[in-house]
Amino acid sequence: QQNFGQDDFAHAQTFAAQASNTIENFARYLEAMDKRRIEREVEIAAEIQSDLVGTVDTSHAGFDVSVLSRPARGVSGDYYSFRWLSDDLLGCAICDVAGKGIPASLVMVMIHSILKLVARPDRSADETLTLVNQGVSGQLDVDHFATMSYCTINRRTGHMEYSNAAHHPVMIYRLGSDVIEELDTPGIPVGIEPEMQYDSVTTELNEGDVLVFFTDGIVEAMNSSEAQYSGDRLTAAIRETRTQPADVIRDRVRESVDAFVGQAEQHDDQTLLVIKFTGWHENPNSEP
Repeated sequence: QQNFGQDDFAHAQTFAAQASNTIENFARYLEAMDKRRIEREVEIAAEIQSDLVGTVDTSHAGFDVSVLSRPARGVSGDYYSFRWLSDDLLGCAICDVAGKGIPASLVMVMIHSILKLVARPDRSADETLTLVNQGVSGQLDVDHFATMSYCTINRRTGHMEYSNAAHHPVMIYRLGSDVIEELDTPGIPVGIEPEMQYDSVTTELNEGDVLVFFTDGIVEAMNSSEAQYSGDRLTAAIRETRTQPADVIRDRVRESVDAFVGQAEQHDDQTLLVIKFTGWHENPNSEP
């Protein structure tokens, strides 16, 4: 019988170390490949999401629109929509799905599909939101409910109807009185209670009035001290540029948020919609 000596033991240790290194390298290779696959899937999901949301159609006169959309993780759980329901009626939505990343984006796609199906010019804002809620209730996990606002605006008259499902109230800058006010209705997030009936409120927009919709990621953006940006800072940024074009207002808010946050990591999706009502003035050369 041959004894297992010190040299044999040393060789065994060397072999074991080499085998261990090989296994570790292979594991790292698989991890890198898996990470790249996941990254590519996220890229594809982000592209699909961008195609779904689309670009803002500004071909119709009556509105000056600008959007800020910054996902925290490649794909966003925030959703916004501008859609012409008729020649004169614009439907606008903003939505914030609980959670982040691909799971939240899938819920966003579901809401997008249902909203596209149920939003019509002869349907009130609260009826539309109620139907969206019915469509997603029972389909979402409790961790994937969504806050949402929906409104319709008539570009000729300035008549606006607004309904809210526990989202941040829309801010309205009134040019005539030089004040910023909030418009809100009671309601719980969509996807929780299928029998929920939402309410709506109406208001009249005048030329130069500005609507600002936003998600949690804006007002709850945190700096390195974990202080939040807050609605007060948002209001101040809007007031500084209130009479400027929508793009200028959007850029000022973005600069204000970034200056406050500094080098701190972005923890939530950020979406901001700025809609300036410019009014519809009929003339022989105008096109819808």
